[in-house]
Amino acid sequence: MIKKMITIVPTRGRNDNAKEFSRLFFENSSISDLVFGLDEDDQHQYERLEGVKYEVHPRLKVNGTLNLLAKKYCSEYEYLAFMGDDQRLRTPRWDETFYKVLKNKPLGLAYGDDLIQSERLPTSVVMDSRIVQILGYMAPPCLTHMYIDNFWLDLGLRLQTLFYFPNVVIEHAHFSVGKANLDKTYLDSNNSNQYAEDFAKYRKYLAEHFEDDVQKLLQAI
Repeated sequence: MIKKMITIVPTRGRNDNAKEFSRLFFENSSISDLVFGLDEDDQHQYERLEGVKYEVHPRLKVNGTLNLLAKKYCSEYEYLAFMGDDQRLRTPRWDETFYKVLKNKPLGLAYGDDLIQSERLPTSVVMDSRIVQILGYMAPPCLTHMYIDNFWLDLGLRLQTLFYFPNVVIEHAHFSVGKANLDKTYLDSNNSNQYAEDFAKYRKYLAEHFEDDVQKLLQAI
């Protein structure tokens, strides 16, 4: 039987974040399961919490982990969600709110207010699992960490299947706004080299592959 939704959370070096994410997730979710993607060399610091799925794999960085788990679960769930371990679900039944709208819109994508980017960028996302079934990924594999949210925004706008919910708060407790410490995980991903590399790769993807992906999806609607 196909289940409704699973939330994928890649995490590294942040057991405390995972515990706090889980606490709010179970407090405010009603139809979504939760899976943490753990790196093989880092998995032992994580407590195994009741009700949470854990997937362990060689280190793949955020997008590699996301795509690996999205491909694994896209045939088991109608919708796939991505959130970072520094995001905090503040709105009860957030998943039902998204689901009630998305189920009537083929290949839909939805996001809430992260209290930083708000409508400007989907720093977390819920998407129709058929997008992954058709494309083979949740975000272009050429990307490592940055510009993944730009892809979801660009894709949803191009397909005209993007929904923003200002009443659903998925807070981004990010170091840039003083809500977290600048730890090694942030330093590994939030640096000028990573931005520049992913920016160049995303520009190349947009120029060479984006429209082909859009057409594959449009043919399925």
